[in-house]
Amino acid sequence: MKDEDLAAGFRDVDGASDLSAYRACLRLIDRLPYYQRCKPESYRRLKLSPGLSVLDVGCGLGDDVVRMAGLVTPGGRAVGADASERMIDHAKSRDDAAALGEAVTFTQSNAHSLSFEPGAFDRVRIDRVLQHLTEPERAVGEMFRVLKPGGWALAYDNDWGGYAISSSDRALTARVESAWRGGLASPWIGRDLLRLFREAGFVDVEVHPSVSVVHRLDTADRLYNLTLTAQRLAEAGDVAHDMVDAWLADLREQSEAGHFQCSLTAFMAVGRKPGPR
Repeated sequence: MKDEDLAAGFRDVDGASDLSAYRACLRLIDRLPYYQRCKPESYRRLKLSPGLSVLDVGCGLGDDVVRMAGLVTPGGRAVGADASERMIDHAKSRDDAAALGEAVTFTQSNAHSLSFEPGAFDRVRIDRVLQHLTEPERAVGEMFRVLKPGGWALAYDNDWGGYAISSSDRALTARVESAWRGGLASPWIGRDLLRLFREAGFVDVEVHPSVSVVHRLDTADRLYNLTLTAQRLAEAGDVAHDMVDAWLADLREQSEAGHFQCSLTAFMAVGRKPGPR
């Protein structure tokens, strides 16, 4: 995983040499206590119930699709869409998805141009995908288009302006944080969700902030490529190699002493498409 640039790489998973790095990252995120609280909250705010149809845009491995299928059955269906053929193939191979039969479907579809008819779904959800898109407003517009009148949409995404790594070398830390943000197509998307939802036509829009905190260096490194990002700065000649070595040693010392912290601000936006509830 350390050799894959996860910030930029999620834009083209099918072009990656090591798909396992992306699968491992998504699985790690899914196991973290913060996301184990956050994901059920997103289902609750979507008001999922039996009989509804729900679309997960950028579904990745399909974990959320399977969970939401359990909330909309009997009578409902959960559809996962992802631009990556390799991710969709993996999702289709899941035993728990197969066990749900027609209640779960996976299809390759780009968030910028979803392959569904207008008003096809009662609920639409997108989770940490907009940060990787060059035109996130198009994706939010597509969510609005495929949603039934009166239906609810939800977007969860990070705001990398609120990305903070604890370190005694603040100058180099700021360089590492900036370099990581630079790999993302829309790094400040979290703070734009309110505007994008309203401009797309959603009403009753609410935005709920939260902060994830990681206290283990190895976990933060697997999530945010701390070592790789710092080393690439040195390889590019932007900072000295010995400064990077000292910076990484400082992080290890903090982690071993229980002082390390890496935090990230995120926002969850939910809105309704005008029409009968």
